[in-house]
Amino acid sequence: MSAPPFSGARKADERGFALLITLWTLAGLAFLVTMILAAAGSELREMRLARRTTQMQTLAEGALWSGVFHAMASSGQHWAGDNAPHQQNVDGMILTIRLRSEAGLINPSLVERPLLQALIAQCGADAARAESLAANIIAWRSPASSTTASERNAYLAAGLPYQPPHAAFETIGELGLVSGMTPALLACLRPHLSATQPEAPHTPLADPVIRAAYTRSGGSPLPAARPGGHRAESIEITVDVQDGQGGMIRRAATWLIAPGTGSTPLRLASAPD
Repeated sequence: MSAPPFSGARKADERGFALLITLWTLAGLAFLVTMILAAAGSELREMRLARRTTQMQTLAEGALWSGVFHAMASSGQHWAGDNAPHQQNVDGMILTIRLRSEAGLINPSLVERPLLQALIAQCGADAARAESLAANIIAWRSPASSTTASERNAYLAAGLPYQPPHAAFETIGELGLVSGMTPALLACLRPHLSATQPEAPHTPLADPVIRAAYTRSGGSPLPAARPGGHRAESIEITVDVQDGQGGMIRRAATWLIAPGTGSTPLRLASAPD
């Protein structure tokens, strides 16, 4: 009996269709495998990045303690608070540690009004504005008094929905909340101020602006540095950790260094205030 017409062609079509299905299946499997490998590679990279970030953070924290040690050390191990970079290479990572003494700066929570007023004037404020702003700064940090109600009304009238906390300034940025302060004035004042320095500025650490303010205020001369440099001062320690691959972590801390009492952490931050 003869084969039905076109049966050979039909079988060829079926084999071709089966081959096409097989090829599509293989292509889908290949795509699936590629996606799985890509996801695994991405997770592996994320794990490596997380591990490297943790390593950098650990090194940064250790470097802060290294900065404290060298700030307190004597002789050849002592580092001056001159903001000079001190570099170390640890496991292929570069650590840069800087110590900046704040002993030459003015603490707005401690400064007397004449010097504060003179410093504001040195930053370009006229006499009336310098006097008014200095009074507002003193009021911000001073204990509450019978004028608190009128003070609250004055802040509300200036469009400020708060009132002075009557406490020491926690950061220099807090000065921006004082009535009458402007961004330009604060930017000028900031380099000459410290919220943590426990004493008046010391010679020869005070900068020319502070020296001019002292002269302008008519106050007594700046206190001289004590013999051997022994004085209570706050030290800002900044650490940068670079991994050599474009990654960087910065840590900053402010410590109080006091002769005979050791050191005390005052403020920890991811970056300087």
